[in-house]
Amino acid sequence: MLKLLTWFLPLLMASSAVAQIPVTVQLIDGTSVSGRLAGLRSDRLVLQTMERPDAATLRERIVSIEVPDVIAERSPAFHSSEWLLLTSGDWLRAAPQIVDDETLTARWSRYPDLPSMRFPLDACRGLLLVPSSSPWQSGLEVSSILNPARKIDLLTLRNGDRIEGEFQRLHDAAIEIESAAGLIRTDLKEARSLVFNPDLIADGRASEATCVMTLKDGSMLRLKRLESDGDTLIGTGLDGYELSLPVLLLQEMRFFGTNRHSLTSLVPAAVETTPFLTIARQPLMRRNVLGGPLRVRGRMISDGIGVISGTRMEWMLNGEWSKFLVSAALDDAAEGQGSVRFEVQVDGRSVWRSEVQTGRSAVAIAPAINLTGAKTLTLTVDAAGDGPSLDFADWLHPTLLK
Repeated sequence: MLKLLTWFLPLLMASSAVAQIPVTVQLIDGTSVSGRLAGLRSDRLVLQTMERPDAATLRERIVSIEVPDVIAERSPAFHSSEWLLLTSGDWLRAAPQIVDDETLTARWSRYPDLPSMRFPLDACRGLLLVPSSSPWQSGLEVSSILNPARKIDLLTLRNGDRIEGEFQRLHDAAIEIESAAGLIRTDLKEARSLVFNPDLIADGRASEATCVMTLKDGSMLRLKRLESDGDTLIGTGLDGYELSLPVLLLQEMRFFGTNRHSLTSLVPAAVETTPFLTIARQPLMRRNVLGGPLRVRGRMISDGIGVISGTRMEWMLNGEWSKFLVSAALDDAAEGQGSVRFEVQVDGRSVWRSEVQTGRSAVAIAPAINLTGAKTLTLTVDAAGDGPSLDFADWLHPTLLK
Protein backbone atom coordinates (compact mmCIF):
# COMPACT_ATOMS: atom_id res chain seq x y z
CA MET A 1 0.00 0.00 0.00
CA LEU A 2 2.84 2.39 0.84
CA LYS A 3 4.38 1.76 -2.59
CA LEU A 4 1.03 2.47 -4.28
CA LEU A 5 0.56 5.73 -2.38
CA THR A 6 4.11 6.80 -3.15
CA TRP A 7 3.50 6.29 -6.88
CA PHE A 8 0.12 8.01 -6.99
CA LEU A 9 0.77 10.99 -4.69
CA PRO A 10 2.67 12.97 -7.35
CA LEU A 11 0.00 12.02 -9.87
CA LEU A 12 -2.83 13.35 -7.73
CA MET A 13 -1.13 16.44 -6.29
CA ALA A 14 1.01 17.66 -9.17
CA SER A 15 0.48 21.21 -10.30
CA SER A 16 0.38 22.00 -14.01
CA ALA A 17 4.01 23.03 -13.94
CA VAL A 18 5.09 19.73 -12.41
CA ALA A 19 2.76 17.50 -14.42
CA GLN A 20 4.00 18.80 -17.76
CA ILE A 21 6.16 15.92 -18.90
CA PRO A 22 9.32 16.23 -21.02
CA VAL A 23 8.85 14.92 -24.56
CA THR A 24 10.69 14.70 -27.85
CA VAL A 25 8.67 15.55 -30.96
CA GLN A 26 9.62 14.12 -34.36
CA LEU A 27 8.49 16.30 -37.26
CA ILE A 28 7.64 15.36 -40.81
CA ASP A 29 10.64 17.28 -42.20
CA GLY A 30 13.04 15.02 -40.25
CA THR A 31 13.84 17.49 -37.48
CA SER A 32 12.93 17.08 -33.82
CA VAL A 33 12.23 19.41 -30.92
CA SER A 34 12.19 18.81 -27.18
CA GLY A 35 10.29 20.48 -24.38
CA ARG A 36 7.52 19.97 -21.87
CA LEU A 37 4.04 19.07 -23.09
CA ALA A 38 1.95 22.15 -22.34
CA GLY A 39 -1.04 21.35 -24.55
CA LEU A 40 -2.35 19.38 -27.50
CA ARG A 41 -5.22 20.81 -29.51
CA SER A 42 -7.05 19.58 -32.59
CA ASP A 43 -4.75 21.62 -34.83
CA ARG A 44 -1.52 22.23 -32.88
CA LEU A 45 0.89 21.12 -30.19
CA VAL A 46 2.13 23.55 -27.54
CA LEU A 47 5.51 22.93 -25.88
CA GLN A 48 7.26 24.71 -23.05
CA THR A 49 10.86 25.06 -24.25
CA MET A 50 13.97 26.83 -23.00
CA GLU A 51 13.33 29.62 -25.51
CA ARG A 52 9.55 29.95 -25.23
CA PRO A 53 6.83 28.91 -22.75
CA ASP A 54 4.29 28.39 -25.56
CA ALA A 55 6.09 27.16 -28.68
CA ALA A 56 3.38 25.95 -31.09
CA THR A 57 3.71 23.34 -33.86
CA LEU A 58 0.99 22.44 -36.33
CA ARG A 59 -0.32 18.98 -35.56
CA GLU A 60 -0.20 17.98 -39.23
CA ARG A 61 3.61 18.33 -39.11
CA ILE A 62 4.04 15.84 -36.24
CA VAL A 63 5.06 12.21 -36.74
CA SER A 64 5.44 11.26 -33.08
CA ILE A 65 5.65 12.51 -29.50
CA GLU A 66 7.77 10.34 -27.22
CA VAL A 67 8.83 10.33 -23.60
CA PRO A 68 12.67 10.33 -23.67
CA ASP A 69 14.37 6.98 -23.06
CA VAL A 70 16.12 8.32 -19.98
CA ILE A 71 12.79 8.44 -18.12
CA ALA A 72 10.81 5.89 -20.14
CA GLU A 73 9.79 2.69 -18.40
CA ARG A 74 9.79 -0.89 -19.55
CA SER A 75 6.25 -2.14 -20.05
CA PRO A 76 5.24 -4.75 -17.46
CA ALA A 77 5.48 -8.34 -18.71
CA PHE A 78 2.62 -9.19 -21.06
CA HIS A 79 1.49 -12.13 -18.92
CA SER A 80 1.44 -10.13 -15.67
CA SER A 81 -2.20 -9.00 -15.93
CA GLU A 82 -5.41 -9.17 -17.94
CA TRP A 83 -5.96 -7.75 -21.45
CA LEU A 84 -9.01 -6.43 -23.26
CA LEU A 85 -8.75 -6.53 -27.07
CA LEU A 86 -11.01 -4.30 -29.18
CA THR A 87 -12.10 -4.57 -32.81
CA SER A 88 -10.18 -1.40 -33.72
CA GLY A 89 -6.87 -2.96 -32.71
CA ASP A 90 -6.69 -1.52 -29.19
CA TRP A 91 -4.90 -3.52 -26.50
CA LEU A 92 -5.86 -2.41 -22.99
CA ARG A 93 -4.35 -3.79 -19.81
CA ALA A 94 -7.70 -3.91 -18.07
CA ALA A 95 -9.77 -6.32 -15.97
CA PRO A 96 -13.53 -6.73 -16.57
CA GLN A 97 -15.91 -5.79 -13.77
CA ILE A 98 -19.40 -5.93 -15.30
CA VAL A 99 -20.52 -7.03 -18.76
CA ASP A 100 -24.13 -6.95 -19.96
CA ASP A 101 -25.65 -7.23 -23.44
CA GLU A 102 -24.54 -3.70 -24.40
CA THR A 103 -21.56 -2.55 -22.33
CA LEU A 104 -18.30 -3.86 -20.88
CA THR A 105 -17.02 -2.01 -17.81
CA ALA A 106 -13.36 -2.57 -16.92
CA ARG A 107 -10.80 -1.20 -14.49
CA TRP A 108 -7.18 -0.47 -15.31
CA SER A 109 -5.11 -3.40 -14.03
CA ARG A 110 -2.05 -1.28 -13.26
CA TYR A 111 -3.86 1.91 -12.25
CA PRO A 112 -6.64 0.77 -9.89
CA ASP A 113 -7.23 4.27 -8.50
CA LEU A 114 -8.31 5.58 -11.89
CA PRO A 115 -12.02 5.52 -12.81
CA SER A 116 -13.32 2.46 -14.64
CA MET A 117 -13.90 2.69 -18.39
CA ARG A 118 -16.95 1.64 -20.40
CA PHE A 119 -16.83 0.08 -23.87
CA PRO A 120 -19.59 -0.89 -26.30
CA LEU A 121 -19.79 -4.68 -26.12
CA ASP A 122 -19.90 -4.99 -29.90
CA ALA A 123 -16.49 -3.26 -29.97
CA CYS A 124 -14.87 -5.99 -27.85
CA ARG A 125 -13.04 -8.89 -29.50
CA GLY A 126 -12.41 -10.69 -26.25
CA LEU A 127 -10.66 -10.90 -22.92
CA LEU A 128 -7.35 -12.59 -22.16
CA LEU A 129 -7.65 -13.06 -18.42
CA VAL A 130 -4.65 -15.31 -17.69
CA PRO A 131 -2.05 -14.84 -20.44
CA SER A 132 0.62 -17.47 -20.82
CA SER A 133 4.23 -16.57 -20.01
CA SER A 134 5.30 -18.48 -23.15
CA PRO A 135 5.50 -16.23 -26.25
CA TRP A 136 4.46 -19.22 -28.38
CA GLN A 137 1.36 -19.95 -26.30
CA SER A 138 0.42 -16.29 -25.80
CA GLY A 139 0.60 -15.85 -29.58
CA LEU A 140 -1.90 -18.67 -30.00
CA GLU A 141 -4.15 -17.17 -27.31
CA VAL A 142 -4.16 -13.73 -28.94
CA SER A 143 -4.77 -15.28 -32.37
CA SER A 144 -7.76 -17.21 -31.03
CA ILE A 145 -9.29 -13.89 -29.95
CA LEU A 146 -8.46 -11.85 -33.04
CA ASN A 147 -9.11 -14.66 -35.55
CA PRO A 148 -11.66 -16.97 -33.92
CA ALA A 149 -12.33 -20.22 -35.76
CA ARG A 150 -15.94 -20.54 -34.61
CA LYS A 151 -18.87 -18.14 -34.88
CA ILE A 152 -19.86 -18.51 -31.26
CA ASP A 153 -19.02 -17.13 -27.81
CA LEU A 154 -16.26 -19.23 -26.26
CA LEU A 155 -15.11 -19.36 -22.63
CA THR A 156 -11.84 -21.21 -21.96
CA LEU A 157 -11.10 -22.20 -18.37
CA ARG A 158 -7.77 -22.44 -16.59
CA ASN A 159 -8.03 -26.23 -16.54
CA GLY A 160 -8.40 -26.30 -20.34
CA ASP A 161 -12.16 -26.92 -20.45
CA ARG A 162 -14.12 -24.97 -23.06
CA ILE A 163 -17.69 -23.72 -22.81
CA GLU A 164 -19.43 -22.72 -26.04
CA GLY A 165 -22.74 -20.96 -26.32
CA GLU A 166 -24.27 -17.50 -26.04
CA PHE A 167 -22.70 -15.09 -23.58
CA GLN A 168 -25.26 -13.66 -21.15
CA ARG A 169 -23.39 -11.47 -18.70
CA LEU A 170 -20.52 -11.02 -16.26
CA HIS A 171 -21.83 -10.06 -12.85
CA ASP A 172 -20.74 -10.60 -9.25
CA ALA A 173 -17.39 -11.98 -10.46
CA ALA A 174 -19.06 -14.75 -12.44
CA ILE A 175 -19.54 -15.37 -16.18
CA GLU A 176 -22.86 -16.72 -17.46
CA ILE A 177 -23.13 -18.55 -20.78
CA GLU A 178 -26.22 -20.20 -22.25
CA SER A 179 -24.89 -23.50 -23.62
CA ALA A 180 -26.51 -26.55 -25.18
CA ALA A 181 -26.65 -28.00 -21.65
CA GLY A 182 -28.38 -24.92 -20.24
CA LEU A 183 -27.16 -21.86 -18.35
CA ILE A 184 -23.63 -22.29 -17.00
CA ARG A 185 -22.30 -19.92 -14.36
CA THR A 186 -18.52 -19.90 -13.89
CA ASP A 187 -16.41 -18.06 -11.33
CA LEU A 188 -14.33 -15.38 -13.07
CA LYS A 189 -11.23 -16.68 -11.26
CA GLU A 190 -11.56 -19.97 -13.16
CA ALA A 191 -11.57 -18.31 -16.59
CA ARG A 192 -8.53 -18.04 -18.88
CA SER A 193 -10.09 -16.24 -21.87
CA LEU A 194 -13.44 -15.16 -23.27
CA VAL A 195 -13.92 -14.73 -27.03
CA PHE A 196 -17.03 -13.00 -28.34
CA ASN A 197 -18.89 -14.21 -31.43
CA PRO A 198 -17.30 -12.29 -34.34
CA ASP A 199 -20.64 -12.18 -36.19
CA LEU A 200 -21.99 -9.91 -33.43
CA ILE A 201 -19.02 -7.54 -33.39
CA ALA A 202 -18.84 -4.16 -35.13
CA ASP A 203 -15.76 -3.50 -37.26
CA GLY A 204 -13.93 -0.64 -35.54
CA ARG A 205 -11.42 -0.44 -38.38
CA ALA A 206 -13.84 1.26 -40.75
CA SER A 207 -12.03 4.54 -40.05
CA GLU A 208 -8.31 5.04 -39.57
CA ALA A 209 -6.90 6.39 -36.33
CA THR A 210 -5.53 9.93 -36.34
CA CYS A 211 -3.43 9.07 -33.28
CA VAL A 212 -2.16 5.85 -31.68
CA MET A 213 -1.17 6.26 -28.04
CA THR A 214 0.93 3.87 -25.97
CA LEU A 215 0.80 4.07 -22.18
CA LYS A 216 3.53 3.12 -19.71
CA ASP A 217 1.64 -0.06 -18.78
CA GLY A 218 1.82 -1.21 -22.44
CA SER A 219 -1.78 -0.39 -23.36
CA MET A 220 -2.17 0.76 -26.96
CA LEU A 221 -5.15 2.91 -27.92
CA ARG A 222 -6.23 3.83 -31.44
CA LEU A 223 -7.98 7.19 -31.30
CA LYS A 224 -9.95 9.46 -33.60
CA ARG A 225 -9.57 12.37 -31.16
CA LEU A 226 -6.89 13.22 -28.60
CA GLU A 227 -6.26 16.49 -26.82
CA SER A 228 -4.47 17.57 -23.65
CA ASP A 229 -4.13 20.58 -21.37
CA GLY A 230 -0.72 19.39 -20.22
CA ASP A 231 -2.15 17.56 -17.20
CA THR A 232 -4.81 15.27 -18.67
CA LEU A 233 -5.17 13.29 -21.88
CA ILE A 234 -8.73 13.42 -23.22
CA GLY A 235 -9.77 11.40 -26.24
CA THR A 236 -12.25 9.25 -28.14
CA GLY A 237 -11.42 5.77 -29.37
CA LEU A 238 -12.26 4.50 -32.84
CA ASP A 239 -14.81 2.24 -31.18
CA GLY A 240 -16.53 5.21 -29.52
CA TYR A 241 -15.29 4.96 -25.94
CA GLU A 242 -14.21 8.10 -24.08
CA LEU A 243 -11.03 8.37 -22.03
CA SER A 244 -9.50 10.78 -19.57
CA LEU A 245 -6.06 9.88 -18.22
CA PRO A 246 -3.21 11.64 -16.38
CA VAL A 247 -0.57 12.74 -18.86
CA LEU A 248 2.05 11.13 -16.58
CA LEU A 249 0.97 7.73 -17.93
CA LEU A 250 2.01 8.60 -21.49
CA GLN A 251 4.78 6.65 -23.23
CA GLU A 252 4.28 7.66 -26.86
CA MET A 253 1.87 9.15 -29.41
CA ARG A 254 2.06 8.57 -33.16
CA PHE A 255 0.02 10.66 -35.61
CA PHE A 256 -1.51 9.79 -38.98
CA GLY A 257 -3.33 11.67 -41.73
CA THR A 258 -3.31 12.31 -45.45
CA ASN A 259 0.41 13.18 -45.35
CA ARG A 260 1.46 10.45 -42.82
CA HIS A 261 0.39 6.88 -43.44
CA SER A 262 1.25 3.61 -41.73
CA LEU A 263 2.51 0.96 -44.13
CA THR A 264 0.59 -1.62 -42.07
CA SER A 265 -2.71 -0.23 -43.34
CA LEU A 266 -1.75 -1.02 -46.96
CA VAL A 267 -1.96 -4.50 -48.45
CA PRO A 268 1.38 -5.63 -49.93
CA ALA A 269 1.33 -6.47 -53.64
CA ALA A 270 3.57 -9.51 -53.06
CA VAL A 271 4.71 -11.58 -50.09
CA GLU A 272 7.31 -14.35 -50.20
CA THR A 273 8.26 -16.52 -47.22
CA THR A 274 10.77 -19.33 -46.85
CA PRO A 275 9.34 -22.38 -45.01
CA PHE A 276 11.19 -23.68 -41.95
CA LEU A 277 10.44 -27.29 -40.92
CA THR A 278 7.52 -27.22 -43.42
CA ILE A 279 6.01 -24.15 -41.70
CA ALA A 280 5.85 -20.89 -43.68
CA ARG A 281 4.88 -18.20 -41.17
CA GLN A 282 3.11 -15.28 -42.81
CA PRO A 283 3.74 -11.64 -41.87
CA LEU A 284 1.37 -10.25 -39.24
CA MET A 285 0.38 -6.60 -39.08
CA ARG A 286 0.72 -4.99 -35.64
CA ARG A 287 1.71 -8.34 -34.08
CA ASN A 288 4.84 -10.40 -33.87
CA VAL A 289 5.12 -13.40 -36.17
CA LEU A 290 3.92 -15.75 -33.40
CA GLY A 291 0.70 -13.76 -33.08
CA GLY A 292 1.42 -11.94 -29.83
CA PRO A 293 2.02 -8.22 -29.28
CA LEU A 294 5.03 -6.45 -30.75
CA ARG A 295 7.45 -6.01 -27.87
CA VAL A 296 11.05 -4.88 -28.24
CA ARG A 297 13.56 -4.45 -25.40
CA GLY A 298 10.82 -4.42 -22.83
CA ARG A 299 8.54 -1.89 -24.54
CA MET A 300 5.26 -2.54 -26.31
CA ILE A 301 5.19 -1.29 -29.91
CA SER A 302 1.91 -0.01 -31.31
CA ASP A 303 2.63 -0.38 -35.03
CA GLY A 304 4.78 -2.70 -37.08
CA ILE A 305 5.03 -5.96 -39.01
CA GLY A 306 6.15 -9.25 -37.48
CA VAL A 307 7.97 -11.62 -39.84
CA ILE A 308 10.34 -14.59 -39.85
CA SER A 309 13.69 -14.43 -41.63
CA GLY A 310 13.41 -15.35 -45.29
CA THR A 311 10.46 -12.97 -45.76
CA ARG A 312 10.13 -10.49 -48.61
CA MET A 313 7.25 -7.99 -48.90
CA GLU A 314 6.61 -5.49 -51.69
CA TRP A 315 4.22 -2.55 -51.91
CA MET A 316 3.18 -0.51 -54.94
CA LEU A 317 3.75 3.21 -54.30
CA ASN A 318 2.90 4.72 -57.70
CA GLY A 319 5.10 7.74 -57.03
CA GLU A 320 2.72 9.09 -54.35
CA TRP A 321 5.13 9.34 -51.40
CA SER A 322 8.27 11.35 -50.64
CA LYS A 323 9.86 9.60 -47.62
CA PHE A 324 9.82 6.35 -45.69
CA LEU A 325 10.61 6.05 -41.97
CA VAL A 326 11.27 2.70 -40.29
CA SER A 327 13.29 0.96 -37.61
CA ALA A 328 13.79 -2.75 -37.00
CA ALA A 329 14.70 -5.29 -34.33
CA LEU A 330 14.20 -8.86 -33.24
CA ASP A 331 11.11 -9.22 -31.07
CA ASP A 332 11.41 -10.02 -27.37
CA ALA A 333 9.60 -13.28 -28.19
CA ALA A 334 13.00 -14.50 -29.46
CA GLU A 335 14.17 -14.28 -25.84
CA GLY A 336 17.51 -12.77 -26.80
CA GLN A 337 18.20 -15.31 -29.54
CA GLY A 338 18.08 -15.18 -33.36
CA SER A 339 20.18 -13.23 -35.86
CA VAL A 340 19.02 -11.42 -39.01
CA ARG A 341 19.73 -8.62 -41.47
CA PHE A 342 17.05 -6.14 -42.49
CA GLU A 343 17.03 -4.51 -45.93
CA VAL A 344 14.94 -1.82 -47.64
CA GLN A 345 14.79 -1.62 -51.44
CA VAL A 346 13.24 1.11 -53.58
CA ASP A 347 12.43 0.20 -57.19
CA GLY A 348 14.58 -2.91 -56.76
CA ARG A 349 17.64 -0.99 -55.54
CA SER A 350 18.99 -1.49 -52.01
CA VAL A 351 18.90 1.78 -50.07
CA TRP A 352 19.48 0.52 -46.51
CA ARG A 353 20.81 -2.66 -44.96
CA SER A 354 21.26 -3.19 -41.26
CA GLU A 355 24.18 -4.75 -39.47
CA VAL A 356 23.54 -8.25 -38.11
CA GLN A 357 20.83 -7.92 -35.47
CA THR A 358 20.38 -10.35 -32.60
CA GLY A 359 17.73 -10.60 -29.93
CA ARG A 360 19.92 -8.43 -27.70
CA SER A 361 20.88 -5.74 -30.23
CA ALA A 362 19.66 -2.18 -29.92
CA VAL A 363 16.92 -1.17 -32.34
CA ALA A 364 18.32 -0.46 -35.83
CA ILE A 365 17.06 2.90 -37.11
CA ALA A 366 17.11 3.49 -40.86
CA PRO A 367 17.75 7.04 -42.09
CA ALA A 368 14.81 8.75 -43.79
CA ILE A 369 14.53 7.02 -47.17
CA ASN A 370 13.81 9.10 -50.27
CA LEU A 371 10.74 7.83 -52.19
CA THR A 372 10.34 10.67 -54.67
CA GLY A 373 8.90 9.14 -57.85
CA ALA A 374 9.31 5.59 -56.48
CA LYS A 375 7.08 2.85 -57.87
CA THR A 376 7.82 0.04 -55.40
CA LEU A 377 9.01 -0.41 -51.81
CA THR A 378 10.41 -3.78 -50.72
CA LEU A 379 11.26 -4.97 -47.20
CA THR A 380 13.32 -8.14 -46.75
CA VAL A 381 14.68 -10.00 -43.73
CA ASP A 382 17.37 -12.63 -44.17
CA ALA A 383 18.90 -15.08 -41.71
CA ALA A 384 22.43 -14.04 -40.75
CA GLY A 385 24.10 -17.31 -41.71
CA ASP A 386 22.74 -19.51 -38.92
CA GLY A 387 19.27 -20.45 -40.18
CA PRO A 388 15.86 -19.01 -39.27
CA SER A 389 15.45 -20.51 -35.79
CA LEU A 390 14.03 -17.86 -33.43
CA ASP A 391 14.42 -15.17 -36.11
CA PHE A 392 11.25 -13.36 -34.98
CA ALA A 393 11.89 -10.03 -36.71
CA ASP A 394 9.87 -6.81 -36.42
CA TRP A 395 9.65 -3.85 -38.77
CA LEU A 396 8.77 -1.03 -36.36
CA HIS A 397 6.63 2.01 -37.13
CA PRO A 398 6.93 1.79 -40.95
CA THR A 399 5.60 5.19 -42.03
CA LEU A 400 5.06 6.76 -45.45
CA LEU A 401 5.28 10.56 -45.71
CA LYS A 402 4.13 12.95 -48.43
